[in-house]
Amino acid sequence: MKMMAGNSGGKAQLSIDDNVHKYANKLNAFYSRFDKHDFQDKIKEEVYEVLNGLMDNYIVSENAVAGVFRKVDERKSGGPDILKSLILKHCSDELKSIYTVLFNLFIAEHNLPSAWKTSEIIPVPKKPKSKNLMILGQLP
Repeated sequence: MKMMAGNSGGKAQLSIDDNVHKYANKLNAFYSRFDKHDFQDKIKEEVYEVLNGLMDNYIVSENAVAGVFRKVDERKSGGPDILKSLILKHCSDELKSIYTVLFNLFIAEHNLPSAWKTSEIIPVPKKPKSKNLMILGQLP
């Protein structure tokens, strides 16, 4: 049974081809052919076309904005505009129209404000000792 499975009981004898370097160079040439062309620009164009087609038909509704604002956790900190989450939650009906216009404008232009893409890292002490700091990332 061991013989049929290829296990003869002893150590396997590996034969090394005389043309190891030639074989290695062939493998290297085969796999490095993928690196000869930079397709990043082409990929970006195609992704933009796909997203452009999807986002052109996407419109944020006032009801969706108000629904998200109502679900905001009041205990979370505000963003770079210093607008408290408590205000977003309790004034969702008053704020939904202007935020809906802003969100749809950002989608139409395929651009987000730079403040929405950054975060501020604030060290918060875990215990009264200042050497034990827990790092938190605060997104806008």
